[in-house]
Amino acid sequence: MKEEIRMDKCPRCFKNISWIEERVRKGRRYYYAVHYEGHSRVGGRVRRRIKKCYLGPRVYEYVSRMHSDIGLSLHGFMVRDRFLKYLEMISGCIPYLDPEVLRDVRDRLARVIPIIDDRLNYASRGKRGLE
Repeated sequence: MKEEIRMDKCPRCFKNISWIEERVRKGRRYYYAVHYEGHSRVGGRVRRRIKKCYLGPRVYEYVSRMHSDIGLSLHGFMVRDRFLKYLEMISGCIPYLDPEVLRDVRDRLARVIPIIDDRLNYASRGKRGLE
């Protein structure tokens, strides 16, 4: 899928990922990073040795229900642009916030902007700063 993340290293164990496995249980999708570790003979049969690391669901439905009052839907690791989606959802709440909360939001964003600028400047100098 277009929005799914492409990864080579597992975020849990940092090993190379052989493939991503999707399981559907009770209508929900769960993802696993699968690591092929070779094969071995067991009782005259050749068996694949694999290890699986749980990556989570596509959408955290239960937790998202707890945040439905502010329109926040939490996504799992497999959704590439989840951070941007979070920002869009949060920015949709701004018209409904109290002035005191808005001042706090503005102050915190003012602290974040220089950090973003530093990362972009670092990346523009040819370094791999946005990993």
